[in-house]
Amino acid sequence: MNTTAPPASADDRWTRYWHAPRLASCGPADSAYAGPIAAHWERLFLRGLRPGQRLLDLCAGNGAIAVLAARTILRRKKGRIRIDAIDRAAIDPLRFLELEAPVARQIRYHPKTDATALPFPEATFSWVVSQFGVEYAPRSAVVAEALRVTRPGGRLHFVMHAREGLLARQAERERKEAEVLRQAPFLVRTREILTQLKAGHDPAGAQLLLQALKAEIERFLTSHGQPVNPQMVRHACNLCLHTASVAPHFPLATLLAKIAELEAELDAHAGRLQDLLAAAVSQEDLARWRADLAAHGAVRIEMGALRVAPREALVAWTVDARKQP
Repeated sequence: MNTTAPPASADDRWTRYWHAPRLASCGPADSAYAGPIAAHWERLFLRGLRPGQRLLDLCAGNGAIAVLAARTILRRKKGRIRIDAIDRAAIDPLRFLELEAPVARQIRYHPKTDATALPFPEATFSWVVSQFGVEYAPRSAVVAEALRVTRPGGRLHFVMHAREGLLARQAERERKEAEVLRQAPFLVRTREILTQLKAGHDPAGAQLLLQALKAEIERFLTSHGQPVNPQMVRHACNLCLHTASVAPHFPLATLLAKIAELEAELDAHAGRLQDLLAAAVSQEDLARWRADLAAHGAVRIEMGALRVAPREALVAWTVDARKQP
């Protein structure tokens, strides 16, 4: 019986990721980097965002920056803005997020929308922004399209993964861990034990098989050491144990499908992290972003770095520009 799921495409991997109550694209929302990044956007919007303007959030996922912009305007209690948020994934944030009604009313989401072929007329937006998104798209094409839909004098602001940064290093460690977990002996052993349990065992024999699986998992955890993503490791171990413990109550095909689903989940997670690493921008790449922006009519181009305490570690690059008036 073949229960291995076919590899997911990049769009499918990210659709699966965003079909959950999350705004952050990497790490929990309260992680060390989230505060400084949110503060960066809040300062930017408080200084420059005005009621009545239109803002486009490119490669938005569930719309972290769109939501932050909407909340910034609401705190001022001075009118509203209109926000469009696009992503190539089949995003559906209003289904998965519990947004305040005044925030949700300001945002229009556009799933399955390519950042290099936007469905908007020229000179539509006062702001075009992106957090950990535009670097996944072809650089020259996304720059040209972003500037096409920006009004003369309008502002572009991107926060992008830094190849030399904290998040990229974390992603590489976590990607390797997901691949190790995917090949862990206890996953193979779980399949074997499920088959044996369904073949028929007395309670004592079934208990011995469960103990053997627990021992296999303990050996893995001991040899693996401190996990990079403890939640992911716990989830895999607990799912295997739980599936084996309920084996008498379900058909073998159902049980094996649960393990195949876990394997597909680990593959998708490793794939998303590989996407991040491939998209991350090096310091040399910043010069290419500057050149493309200038070639397509951007002026006042500024490159910067976002860093976090305690060691002022690099987290992300920032790109700020205006469309030529």
